[in-house]
Amino acid sequence: MGWRGGYAKGVLRRESILEATTVELASQPFERRSLRSIGKAIGVEPAHIVYYFGSRDGLFEAMIQRWDDDTQEAAAFDADPSRPLDFFVLHVRLNALVPGLVQLYLSLLSDATVDHHPSHAFITDLAGFGAVAGALGAVVGVDG
Repeated sequence: MGWRGGYAKGVLRRESILEATTVELASQPFERRSLRSIGKAIGVEPAHIVYYFGSRDGLFEAMIQRWDDDTQEAAAFDADPSRPLDFFVLHVRLNALVPGLVQLYLSLLSDATVDHHPSHAFITDLAGFGAVAGALGAVVGVDG
């Protein structure tokens, strides 16, 4: 059936799983890890991960979405909108702090090249993806 959200305890549990997994995977090279190995590393049964995120890929997508939201917020606060390359450079600096998440993102991006892969829609809809491409295209003189 899967998690629908709403109850405070469930929201907190989902957030704690997301946070623990992000900390676990962000600082080390990303590998195609199983739900079992992730669960063991963060002290959670794999079934709980599936309940709250639907799948391992769902967990990874939630991690990337959270990181994207956080970096968009930080960059929007610190970067001058009239200088999109500054925004990009700030993103690169923030991403350098979490090499495992960058590798995870690149893995999802690679998987998303297949139309029917679960990551395809996620990456296509990812907040800011088209906007960043368009802004960078404008700076270098090509259509984004």
